[in-house]
Amino acid sequence: MRALDKDALGGLAKGFYAAFPDMQHAVDAQTSEGDQVVTPVTFLGTHQGELMGIPASNKSVEIRGINIHKIVGGKMVEAGTVLDMMGLMQQIGAIPSQ
Repeated sequence: MRALDKDALGGLAKGFYAAFPDMQHAVDAQTSEGDQVVTPVTFLGTHQGELMGIPASNKSVEIRGINIHKIVGGKMVEAGTVLDMMGLMQQIGAIPSQ
């Protein structure tokens, strides 16, 4: 797996905001240990635009994710996000849900 640079990550984020213009993020909790910060999050939105070649379904979605950040000297030096993409694809009808 390849790490995304700032430009690639920004492009990915723009694609999600274009597909879910009403997207909301909720921080469910946050914990830290040493230089690591872990933040479980919930994303809510309506699939109103194309996402990765999948046309808008106008379906509401709720997906969970986890952000993991490394903080050094008060600055974020590494970041990673894991999203429930399978759940997202099922909710927008791109793949069957069982």
